[in-house]
Amino acid sequence: MPSGVTEFFTLYGTNLSGARKGGRPATLTEVTRGIAQKFKVKIEAPMNHKKGTTFYLKSESQKELDKAKKVLVAVCSPVTTLVFQAPALAISAIIGSKGGIARVVF
Repeated sequence: MPSGVTEFFTLYGTNLSGARKGGRPATLTEVTRGIAQKFKVKIEAPMNHKKGTTFYLKSESQKELDKAKKVLVAVCSPVTTLVFQAPALAISAIIGSKGGIARVVF
């Protein structure tokens, strides 16, 4: 009976612009190979559609599989920055003294 852990998931809006190799953007194949070698997992991404990319991960250890999935999601997810305007009087209440406390703004 084969042992190991298998998991699959789909990422929508995959963006590899943050992944670089030799000064140029890395390909999905390069990213998956690097993660597979680092965490000793097998990664397949056979379905790369406009709707999303499905990744199949297989490992002997659940811990290694979880680490690989975490890195894969981080590398393939787009970076989002939110900038908003706040009155000068409210900035100190939002950020806190010397930036020590950041409050959630709704």
